[in-house]
Amino acid sequence: MPLVATLVPAEGRTSGAHRIDEWPLLGHFRLDVNALLERFLERLLERPETAVLAVSHALPVRYVLDAAAGRVPRRRVEPVAHVVPLVLSSDEVARAAAILAGWSRAPRFRDGDDA
Repeated sequence: MPLVATLVPAEGRTSGAHRIDEWPLLGHFRLDVNALLERFLERLLERPETAVLAVSHALPVRYVLDAAAGRVPRRRVEPVAHVVPLVLSSDEVARAAAILAGWSRAPRFRDGDDA
């Protein structure tokens, strides 16, 4: 069964305040994207296959790569190369899921980001 994540715009939020839970991303908010990503990673980890292909946009890829390396998201997202395979072990995906779950509970961008 294929895994499909559908992003749904958050209701009742505005982009004026620019709090971390109200940071607009093409009609979505970073914490909403992160919550979907957390669930997606958990579902990937539950799969019985030894290898899984996931195709995604740059923001979720960057969040997973950084979190797999033990880092929470930055305010300014570093670019991710297009159409380049990135291989992560199940341990790295589990680490990413745990880091992103923690970030959802206490969202603060990584230190050193001033914009």
